[in-house]
Amino acid sequence: MPAPQGRLTGRTGPLVRTVGALTPQPATGERSLVVVGGGPSSGKSELCLHAAQQVRDHYPDGQLYARLLDDDNRQVGHAEILRSFLRGLGATGEQLELDVTDLGLLYRTWTADRRVLVVLDDVTRAEDLALLLPSGTGCGALVSGRRRLFVPSATEHITLDRLPLDDCLEVLLTAVPEHRITMDPEGVRGLAELCQGLPGALFAVTSKLRLRPHWTARQAITWITESSYAGEDPLGTRAGLDRTLAAVPAEVRAAFHTLAAQGDPARITPATAAVLLGTDEHHAEALLEELVELYLLSASTPSPDGRFSYACDYSGQVPREHRISWGCRAVRPDRALAPPAAA
Repeated sequence: MPAPQGRLTGRTGPLVRTVGALTPQPATGERSLVVVGGGPSSGKSELCLHAAQQVRDHYPDGQLYARLLDDDNRQVGHAEILRSFLRGLGATGEQLELDVTDLGLLYRTWTADRRVLVVLDDVTRAEDLALLLPSGTGCGALVSGRRRLFVPSATEHITLDRLPLDDCLEVLLTAVPEHRITMDPEGVRGLAELCQGLPGALFAVTSKLRLRPHWTARQAITWITESSYAGEDPLGTRAGLDRTLAAVPAEVRAAFHTLAAQGDPARITPATAAVLLGTDEHHAEALLEELVELYLLSASTPSPDGRFSYACDYSGQVPREHRISWGCRAVRPDRALAPPAAA
């Protein structure tokens, strides 16, 4: 099980629910299963690792971890994951040579009478879970989903929203030396707003500020702006988005890029999406709903005619040659915050 990267901020409620659901309740006689979902860079993996660390003593027979997307954003085969799990549980070389069906049977047999915690990260399809979840009622499982996953046997389904501004400021206040905050509180607030409530973006910023403690918040804003305009991904949000989009059909990826490239328009309706995507309203609405399931769009409450409108949660993009990385609002260099007054 990988160690968490750092302190978890703004996720007390979801963490308490996750830990509570994974704490075995002997009276129920059921396997504990928590499904955590959220958009790219929302901190799903980090929440899962913090929760796993807190409950590991309840699962003395082992803690198993697997990412279902590799570093190149390709699906990892079920057989490869099962061999890794079984190797950790003590399977022999001969057993590890079995085909995926027999590996699955062996895995279910081995976990039937054990108390094992399994963390499955970067899950993109509910059907991946059938072979990889442990079978024993004394086991626990924690699933991080890159799309909405409904698992009927789940103890909890948790969705991570973006952090409120106050929590973002708290994260930054732990990284920026106090005298720099008092020198330029407006710059710290601007930096927090630039991260748009994404824990992944905040982690990238705080890591840079710890490496460069002489920086002010405005220098961090300049670094983000100039790096993004140069085509880099300073906040790592584009990489998270790419991981989500890699596992979806090409038509869905193309629809997202078309809608996100519109910048920050008014909410998108199926009619406007149909024009932008060159299709009929019914098919456009199906694509919009698919992007909602991927946490890339959010739907409004329905209008009197029962139709929804949609907002692109990872848009706000300017043309490619002047584009801020995914998940951040655009900040042109000539509109950057003015430098702070001399201390």
